[in-house]
Amino acid sequence: MTAFFMSWIYKGRTRKRARSAAAMMAVVALAGVLAACGSSGSGGSGGSSSGATGLVTAALGNSTTFSADFNPFSPNAQDPTFGMIYEPLMYFDTAQAGTVTPWLATSYKWGPDGKSITFQLRHNVKWNDGKPFTSADVAYTFNLAKSNTAFNSYGLPIASVSTSGPYTVTIDFTQSVYEDLYFIAGKTWMLPEHIWSKISDKTTWTDPNPVATGAYMVAKVNPQVLEISANPHYYMPGLPKVKDYEFLTYSSNTTMDSAIEQGQLGWAGGFIPNVNKTYLARNSSNKLVDFPSRSTTSYRT
Repeated sequence: MTAFFMSWIYKGRTRKRARSAAAMMAVVALAGVLAACGSSGSGGSGGSSSGATGLVTAALGNSTTFSADFNPFSPNAQDPTFGMIYEPLMYFDTAQAGTVTPWLATSYKWGPDGKSITFQLRHNVKWNDGKPFTSADVAYTFNLAKSNTAFNSYGLPIASVSTSGPYTVTIDFTQSVYEDLYFIAGKTWMLPEHIWSKISDKTTWTDPNPVATGAYMVAKVNPQVLEISANPHYYMPGLPKVKDYEFLTYSSNTTMDSAIEQGQLGWAGGFIPNVNKTYLARNSSNKLVDFPSRSTTSYRT
């Protein structure tokens, strides 16, 4: 048996780990596990991460050094940007097709012929700087995509965006988009208007200290270590469960595998030959999680 890139190795005895509601994104399974632990309710009560404890030390299976780039439109954005820091309206479980969970939005309703969609937003959500998250932020995010293709990653045919009060937003399209719900609600990362509207060149901005709604905030970045810490005012009751995540980079699979075998990592993803013999058989508390391989692309280019 061989563990491939999308298999995640964890040492259950030595590290606290989050319970997964599955992967937030197919490319970085770990990011989804950490961001989406537990389940979300449809109500609006705010939560607190004051009960978050523990540290997970992880490796993502690559040798690239870290930089303080958390702009979700940047090709160099760090993996925790997607889901752990910036969040979408709905959570799509890519390991269980068809499973959709309310997140920043509690519900949606299609308009006639699938040419519009209306979202009802969760109440009492705040950006990590304390400002409220409202329909104005959602409208700003989709209007930015409408006005500039650089911010429309999936080629959504947006015609207009309108709001009705702080918790209702409607997006109109030039054609039916029934098949694009995943891209609209699950892959569009919500942006704070009060921050992004003041940035002159959004395509080159690295967003080193991101203001977002996610369960985690950036704590430390250097070439070898990326650390994120629990958002103390996260709106999901009882989440996040884990206080800190420390991502490390290694020069090769060999050095990373050595760290895994020595118990220096709580989570890791990478190519491990003969994983049953080299890792699992050595300690009964060592575990292997195989996430199904999945890739999703838009039919628009």
